[in-house]
Amino acid sequence: MAYNEEIKMNENREVMQKIQEHIVDYFDEYDAITATIEDLINKEKYSVKEAGKTMVVGGCFAGYFSDIRKFLDELYNTDIYWGKDPENSKYSDEQIWNKYIDIVSNELINIYNNPKGGGNNFILEYAMNSGKCFA
Repeated sequence: MAYNEEIKMNENREVMQKIQEHIVDYFDEYDAITATIEDLINKEKYSVKEAGKTMVVGGCFAGYFSDIRKFLDELYNTDIYWGKDPENSKYSDEQIWNKYIDIVSNELINIYNNPKGGGNNFILEYAMNSGKCFA
């Protein structure tokens, strides 16, 4: 599967939901996600996309390449990112990092644009069930 084909898989509802669940797992409360984006928009004058990228690069989510590679393998049900032989991965750390930034920041946009669910935000119920949403 080519890198560009995998990015298109990000449009798949199940994949989007897994990414959004991954995002929620790094926050104590669901509302903190949109609050963090809002802070970056107001204080730094960022777009939602820039705010999302800043959150990823700034360390709000997985920070080790091994964790990111394992997450991508699980996400896409493959072994090409980490796989059986991590030393001989098909993708460089830089490629993996850029892919992770893209997919997580894209889902942060979905969450921000639909904070109460609906649209492409599938995780409000997940957040409520995990005790991270008190809405």
